[in-house]
Amino acid sequence: MKTIECLIIVGAALLLLLIFVYPPWMSIDPQSEGRVHAGLGHHAIWNPPSPETIFRALYPNAPELPNAERLAGFTPRVNKVGLTIYALAIGLAGSLAILLIRRLRRRIQLQH
Repeated sequence: MKTIECLIIVGAALLLLLIFVYPPWMSIDPQSEGRVHAGLGHHAIWNPPSPETIFRALYPNAPELPNAERLAGFTPRVNKVGLTIYALAIGLAGSLAILLIRRLRRRIQLQH
C-alpha cells in the first residue's frame, strides 16, 4: 500500500475517533410524546449537554426555565442517526479517495 493511501486511512480513522469522542447530541421533551425534539450540537462524550442547554434548544423562546423537577426530565442522547451518517460519509469519502488515487496511478503508468 502506498504512503498516500496509508495517510488517507489514518486520516479517516482520526476523523472517526473524533466523531465518537465529540458525537452529535439530541433530546426529546419527555412530555411531548416525541413531537418536540432538537439537535444539541457536538459535545464531548464525558461532558454531555446540561438540562438547561436542552431546554433552551427545545424551547428557544421560553422566557424562563421550568421548575427543577421538570428540568430533570430533559436528558441528552447521542444522535445515533447523525453519528451513523458521519461514519458512513467518512468511510465512503476515504474509499473513493483511495479508488481515485489508484485509478490515476494506473492511468499514469499506462501512459508511460
